[in-house]
Amino acid sequence: MVPKLTLTPPHEAENQIELSLRQSFESLQPSLKPPFSLTIPNPDEYAHLNRAILHAILTEPQFAKIHVKHLHALVTDGYAFFTNLLLKIVHHLYPKLTGSVKNQLLWITDEVVRVSAIGYDALLVFLMRQIVGGDFSDGNLWLCTKLLTLLLDKWDCLLEEAPHVLCSALYVFLRVLADHCRLNVEKLESLKRLEVHFCVKIVREEFHLCLKIGRDFIRLLQDLVHVPEFKSIWKDLMLNPSRFNTLGFEGVSQIYCTRTSSRYALLRITPEMETQLRFLLTHVKLGHQKRHFMWFARKFLSEIDKETVIVDIVRFICCAHHPPNEIIQSDVVPRWAVIGWLLTSCRRKNYVEANVKLALFYDWLFFDERVDNIMNIEPAILLMVHSVPKYVDMTNTLLEFLLLLVDNYDMERKDIIVKGVSSAFRLLVSKGVIHSLDVLTSCPALSPPLKERLSRLLSCGKLGSSKGFMPGEYIASSAHISRPLSYKFNLLGQPGKQMV
Repeated sequence: MVPKLTLTPPHEAENQIELSLRQSFESLQPSLKPPFSLTIPNPDEYAHLNRAILHAILTEPQFAKIHVKHLHALVTDGYAFFTNLLLKIVHHLYPKLTGSVKNQLLWITDEVVRVSAIGYDALLVFLMRQIVGGDFSDGNLWLCTKLLTLLLDKWDCLLEEAPHVLCSALYVFLRVLADHCRLNVEKLESLKRLEVHFCVKIVREEFHLCLKIGRDFIRLLQDLVHVPEFKSIWKDLMLNPSRFNTLGFEGVSQIYCTRTSSRYALLRITPEMETQLRFLLTHVKLGHQKRHFMWFARKFLSEIDKETVIVDIVRFICCAHHPPNEIIQSDVVPRWAVIGWLLTSCRRKNYVEANVKLALFYDWLFFDERVDNIMNIEPAILLMVHSVPKYVDMTNTLLEFLLLLVDNYDMERKDIIVKGVSSAFRLLVSKGVIHSLDVLTSCPALSPPLKERLSRLLSCGKLGSSKGFMPGEYIASSAHISRPLSYKFNLLGQPGKQMV
């Protein structure tokens, strides 16, 4: 009996990708043993052979080296067809693959990178997307370890041929490391050391790759400032940028003003999660979303450790899912409503909720309509406006958080942030996303000190101290983001008072 690639319930139909590989393997099994045919296959035979060899590599580890030699002997397209098969398996089947098949998949990926196969860069990125946020299972940690080992082993090759893979890997593992550092368990220690080594190596040796990520590099880095190796990086970034030996880099303001490409937001969302989110935001009508929300929560957020992925989901919704006008003008559940639900789903109110709000507002802080996309900032304003008056606590909390960021996110560069946030508000009105800011500045249910501070911000005046803030839900939960930031303020000789 031919071994299966996946673990599927008896009632579930066999996946077409797996079926095509198995059928090719069954029909060509006698031809997969030496001596191999010297006949040049036609295109259909070539595709048939590639599928058969891949199935054999994945299910017959004891003969994998023989099958790879066969592949090397017959390849005529730079391994493009073979790599494309691997991409399909990773994208559509990875969570269901058996443990043995996953092991073989990583083994053949190493070989594909070694021969510089066409498309190996996409394969590595697809594998990184299978790392599940907040998942501390052995299988997920194993994938992290295998990918890091491969990336370090192939460092020189990747740096020369596919530096964008290293950019993607830095984004992924900075984010994953932040999750891992929150658990003090023995089984994570060796992986955390490997993650720290990899990330620090890129930042210290190839800082120009960090610049390609843009402002989200800073958002991720600040979550690791308590790690000694990153504390020193942060200090150099703030006080001594020349230490990075990167031509043209003058300081952190330059990174703040560089928009992060939407492709990075996709990296921390698994393909399965992306499919479900896009379905929800494209086909589900307002009024019918509750059961879809409940299903999504059971599927992806049921374990409390997995709540941290809400940060990544919000970043994905803001930066990587921009619906067309026909969807925006329809009765499909809007992005702001999904984000509002996600905010209310945070059970660990402290750092998860704070980071979710930071992900929601991050592009506001440095917004420049010449380079930034209004769709990145639209969900936050609509969530605040549509929460009045029924859910005015949400509006109060979000506005309070935004003004707290303006005051405290980076006191040395507050002028940049004031300009960014006030520009965001003005553009949202001028483009008709909202008719007027009166719904906020004149709302009787909103805190008067908040309205006063918002008015000052909109006139680009100086914001006063935060003593007048309403004692809302966020003040108590701001300690998480303020710890790294207050460290920054102390480095710069500022008061450095923590917001607790």
